[in-house]
Amino acid sequence: MDECPHTVTTLPTARQPGRPFDPPAELL
Repeated sequence: MDECPHTVTTLPTARQPGRPFDPPAELL
């Protein structure tokens, strides 16, 4: 339940300029 479509949608919104793509790190 870490790599869900909801994570990708919340990633760009809560994603940081220093992180390229870390959905599991942002979710956890």
